[in-house]
Amino acid sequence: MPILGVIASQITGHLQFTTSFEYLVVAGGGSGGTSGNDRGSGGGGAGGYRNGTLSLLVGIGIEHTVTVGAGGAGTASSNICGNQGAYSSFASVYSTGGGYGGTGS
Repeated sequence: MPILGVIASQITGHLQFTTSFEYLVVAGGGSGGTSGNDRGSGGGGAGGYRNGTLSLLVGIGIEHTVTVGAGGAGTASSNICGNQGAYSSFASVYSTGGGYGGTGS
């Protein structure tokens, strides 16, 4: 058993404290559009990002959710807009996914 596991198993009661975290939350970028007539199409937008410092309560049994947003799915057909990227988050901080690229039609 790791040393931390031994120490944690010997603690009685609840050990909780607040500490600061520096964060960088980047969302998924959007995919580009497609064109079927030799015209250019638009590229997908960059995923949003947020950075800063956040104070959180940490301790045994306390969980904070982390979500990693995927990039927008590519398109296989002609003259189709791309897809938006998905959001990312850490605790209460959210970043919006990038926008889709336009078609060249």
